Amino acid sequence: AYTGKTYGAILNYYRVFQSGSADTLTADVATYEAIPRANAELLTFENVSKHAQVFGSLNTSNVYNSTENYEKTDRLATRARAFDSLKSEGGLNWLKWHVLFWYNSQPSQLVNHTWANEAEIFEYMNGYIDRVLDRYSDFKFIDVANEGINSSGTYRSIVFSSKSSDPIAWIEHAFKRAATARSSSNVLLGYNEYSWTSGLPTYPKIPNTISMLQTLLDRGTPIDYVGLQGHLYAIYWSSYQRDLLEQYTQQLESMGLQWGFSEFDVTLCDANGNYYNANTGQYDSGGTKAMAEARKMEIYQWCAQLVGNSSKALHFQTWGFYDGESWKNSFNHPNSDPLPWDDSYNPVTVNGVTIPDAIRDAIGGGVVLDGFTPTAGDTLYPIASYKWRDGVGGTIVTQGTGAPGQHTVNLTG
Repeated sequence: AYTGKTYGAILNYYRVFQSGSADTLTADVATYEAIPRANAELLTFENVSKHAQVFGSLNTSNVYNSTENYEKTDRLATRARAFDSLKSEGGLNWLKWHVLFWYNSQPSQLVNHTWANEAEIFEYMNGYIDRVLDRYSDFKFIDVANEGINSSGTYRSIVFSSKSSDPIAWIEHAFKRAATARSSSNVLLGYNEYSWTSGLPTYPKIPNTISMLQTLLDRGTPIDYVGLQGHLYAIYWSSYQRDLLEQYTQQLESMGLQWGFSEFDVTLCDANGNYYNANTGQYDSGGTKAMAEARKMEIYQWCAQLVGNSSKALHFQTWGFYDGESWKNSFNHPNSDPLPWDDSYNPVTVNGVTIPDAIRDAIGGGVVLDGFTPTAGDTLYPIASYKWRDGVGGTIVTQGTGAPGQHTVNLTG
């Protein structure tokens, strides 16, 4: 059984299905799905589970009984549940709903509606939360709120706070309602945010985010984990960024919160396609893809190791898994290539090591051994494999204070 932290990937609905209203699969679905089917213990849907995407209609006479359209999310969830690698425990599949409430996915009908008061808004939220958590009661993770703090450090303007004197009352209410609606306390409720490598004095977003989370916890808000998005850049990687990540994750842990990277990627170039230059530390004409990919490997390894070293870290999840579907390749430049697999589905390799293997090694992949007892002090890790599966024989290499050696075993659990 896999005993380390979890690697997670994002599934793009339109890379699996040809349309939103039919079960017809894309021509290359088998190629697309092969990587997450073999490697990802955690799966999240890229866009189709966001509020505006599932919203149906507002029932203005009884807002609790408004409607949604779950056709796409149902279809993708059914397929994802069958993935070989998906972790499951206690009836829960390691699927993540992303996201219940986000300022950038507000249904226009809600924004344009004249709300009577905060109570009416919260009643709408109740119905929506109840329906999602009932329908997807087997999901392990629910991202309840996303990006509640502006880049400037102020609170976001969102329809759910429009009738409240307290700008975070809607977040508190959403978590508390979700806690009553979840199938068990084993379903974890999370808050998701970006820019964890920026800090004071010029950038108060994350310090203010942590302050907000502490206020919510002091009010008894049942927040289980925090997602660190982790959209990083090859040029912005120094002891400053590393120290901030260590500082912020330690603060979250001291507050009793679990955490994980939720949307990780590393952009190789600027908007003009200039790669990272190891000689200047900048994106410029002297940069090469080889330099940029070496930097990308460095960042992936360090951040995955941060997850591996923490008893409170849950997972290391990338936003997508191969470069052909990365939002950065369209948002920034086609050379951005920020993900562990390239646009031909091959693992990115630096000096003979693939980024997927580097992630797995860093986050602590391990196995329960059947018929072999390691010497005290040995370190065990799989070789020539990125994902071990139950019942599959393999070779274990041991290192440490005991005698090194290779042992062929059957994996159990």
